[in-house]
Amino acid sequence: MKEKLTVVGTAYWRSYALYNAAARQERAGDIDGAEKLYVSALKADDGNRAARMNLGSLLLLSPENEQLAIAQLRRAIEDAVAAVDGGDDAVYYAASLRLASALYNAHDDQGALDVSTKLLTRVQAKLAELRKPAAITPRTAAMITRSRPTSVAPAIAHTSPPRKRALPTTMSAI
Repeated sequence: MKEKLTVVGTAYWRSYALYNAAARQERAGDIDGAEKLYVSALKADDGNRAARMNLGSLLLLSPENEQLAIAQLRRAIEDAVAAVDGGDDAVYYAASLRLASALYNAHDDQGALDVSTKLLTRVQAKLAELRKPAAITPRTAAMITRSRPTSVAPAIAHTSPPRKRALPTTMSAI
């Protein structure tokens, strides 16, 4: 059986299309239209993490929706952790940052600190993983060996030095 392609947390084209339309509306400044389209994207697929995160971010624009926005951001993070290698995707990182900021603005300093600490710990672990030297497989080593020239000297001997261009001496020459 073929595995479905999952983009922004959804494998359903309708939810993805609605998410894209919402993002366009948001960029165009139509916040109400974007909010409705994000909700429609979530109705099409409740697992669309990016739509949930962006909806939460839009809801933060209205102080009366602050708690609903925080709930949406928390859910986007939970869904990312459950769906993708422990949450190792862009939605996890962006939603965590937005949630920490929202909690801080809501005067929940401890909550903001907890989310920020988890995020920083994950970023540090990811950076440590990226700093590890990559293992070269025997196949890759063979490809590198075959593509490497045996001698660089003959190639250099047959090239002439680049000619120097004279700089213009007057403005009319430019």
